[in-house]
Amino acid sequence: MQDALDQRIRLIRSLPAKARVPALAEAIAITPSLDERSRLAIELLELTIPPAVSPRSAPWDRWWASARARLADEALARTARLWHHLPADARSHFLLIAGDRWQVVLDALAGEPEAAPALAELAEASGDPALVSHLPILLLDERASEVAEQALLRLTCASLSLPVQILEPDLKDTSARTNADLAEVAQALPRVARRALSRIADHQRRGVALCALLLGAFGRARELLPTRREEPAAQAMRGVLRFSHAPATRLCAFRLLEHPILGEPALERVSRAHHLGDHEVVLSAGHLSLSPGRARRLRTIAVRARTTPAPPSELGEVCMRLTLPRESALPDGSLVESLSTASRRQLPRVAAQLADDDLTLRAVLDPMLADTDDLSRYAAMRQSPEATLRDYCLDPSEPVARGAMLRWSLVGADHYATAPVRRRHMELLNKLRRSPHAWVRRIAAEDHARLDCWSSLSPASLLVARRRYAHDGEAFLVDLRHVLMSGSTDERVRAIAIASRLEILDRIESLLVALVTQSASQAVDPRVVASAVKALGRLDSVPARQTVRWALRHTDARVRANAVEAMARQRGGSLDTPTRQTLVELKQDAHQRVRANAICALLDSGEDQHDTLYAPSATSALIAMLRDERPAHRTSALWVAEHAAGRSPRGDSSKSTDAVLAHVQTMAAQDPDPGVRTRAARLIRTLHRRRAALASTSARTTSDNTPGLSSIGGEQRC
Repeated sequence: MQDALDQRIRLIRSLPAKARVPALAEAIAITPSLDERSRLAIELLELTIPPAVSPRSAPWDRWWASARARLADEALARTARLWHHLPADARSHFLLIAGDRWQVVLDALAGEPEAAPALAELAEASGDPALVSHLPILLLDERASEVAEQALLRLTCASLSLPVQILEPDLKDTSARTNADLAEVAQALPRVARRALSRIADHQRRGVALCALLLGAFGRARELLPTRREEPAAQAMRGVLRFSHAPATRLCAFRLLEHPILGEPALERVSRAHHLGDHEVVLSAGHLSLSPGRARRLRTIAVRARTTPAPPSELGEVCMRLTLPRESALPDGSLVESLSTASRRQLPRVAAQLADDDLTLRAVLDPMLADTDDLSRYAAMRQSPEATLRDYCLDPSEPVARGAMLRWSLVGADHYATAPVRRRHMELLNKLRRSPHAWVRRIAAEDHARLDCWSSLSPASLLVARRRYAHDGEAFLVDLRHVLMSGSTDERVRAIAIASRLEILDRIESLLVALVTQSASQAVDPRVVASAVKALGRLDSVPARQTVRWALRHTDARVRANAVEAMARQRGGSLDTPTRQTLVELKQDAHQRVRANAICALLDSGEDQHDTLYAPSATSALIAMLRDERPAHRTSALWVAEHAAGRSPRGDSSKSTDAVLAHVQTMAAQDPDPGVRTRAARLIRTLHRRRAALASTSARTTSDNTPGLSSIGGEQRC
């Protein structure tokens, strides 16, 4: 077989040049083997290459080159006629050799009706403006009209960087057939489409209308879109939008929803999706739905899900599921997984505009809970109804979980009046407070504080407590008493603090008194008793005073310390004899805080009626505490000294004051405990700053009260 082919090629090469071209063309047309056709095509392609000649060549050489160039043009035309018989590699070589000589092919083949299909295919493969401009004429030829139409469609998709598959089923062959310069094709196509559209009543190829729709919808040639409904082109375009099942028509319809002539059939086409490709082209361009005019048109399409029985489970139970109608504008949940990533990211935005209710939205978006793409889940979370937000709060991606928490949060809602909602939220919030995401934990904690004002003392919980008390004071007091009687220790302490902030301690005074007086017989946590004693110190009633005095003998040091502060607050700085005696005894208490509070109370009361910084007897107790062997007592004594210095009205100095400061200076330099030394040094610096500020203020006051020299001179002159 190979020897026979070689012999044929040798015979053809022995022929004269003019006879060699038709011989090779005839051999290629009748040879069935693809390999043999490839060998013969190479022989023919060699003849299509024109010779290179220099202007300085001899006349004989120029004549020979001219004759050889005519032979090359004839071979080029012959090869173009054999386009259907050429192998793929030979076609590529032919396109490279042809270069800018397509006008020769056009002149040779334009007058041959049987070569019209090959000319249409060459126009698509080459993308040459001269051949592409000939496509409107080929549309009028019955033998080449379909080929020219499909070539025009494929060139349009290539110029718009669209996949050819969106033209199915209107396009029979969706393989890429052009290697042309797309910039030149894009520049020539609007003129070609305009000429073809003007003769659409003659050739009646609806592919031309689809090309015009694509070019007009993507803004390459807006002038191709009709301006009057009566135009044949307008009727053709409206018909294509209504009856074509190609995804390209739905993409054009989505882009042309606001067009005055094509808007109605475009809306009708968008409301129908025949297959997955229809959903893909619209959803991948879902960002266009942000246009206000397009969004208004989309909202007129109401998609409603329906309930259908699901396949029975293994136990034989029949369940119901939500499905969308056939050819719905939105993909059913079973199709969502088959969409591309770009389409899934845009699906929630489009679904929110087309879904008629939350059930329909859930039927479309619920499958996206398990989507592998974080951005797709985030987009679905932004549009999902509240019932699905609970699941997104548990998402492994922090941005998705945080966004769901911010949407699900009850910030600004009157949640104090909706107890069932509060209970449902509390169940999930208790889980979300242990979330692996820091932001989710923070938002969950803040929401928990908004829903349960007894769980924290944050500003949010205090605001909720204030609103609940203003909304229904009696119900709030019932809850408050219930927490004080049966709540946990932390809840009781916070409840007392909230009552103090709301200034309603007088409404629960009897309960506070009972908590303190019954603490000896009942197992009440000392922290609760101490908080109750501190709250009673804000009340100036006989039961409150008696209870505070009784708490001075309590066994817990925290309770005694709060009792000393409460009693000093109730007395307002003036102590009677029994109270003074009790404080004198507590100056020697074993706990540093009780001891410090007692000394502070005596200093604030002005014992011995001396108007000095430190009264003698209290000063002696303070100095003894500064000399104590226990570091905790010495630290508390420094706090007492700082407190007393802060209450001095003039920063006066006396022997008692100097004695205390001398001890403090010694402690700052020589105390064995580093913490005590640091605290003492800080106190010395604080006192020096205060005295410097008092001295500066006194000097300014004196200078302001002294007449200036100018005023004195003025008085003398007068």
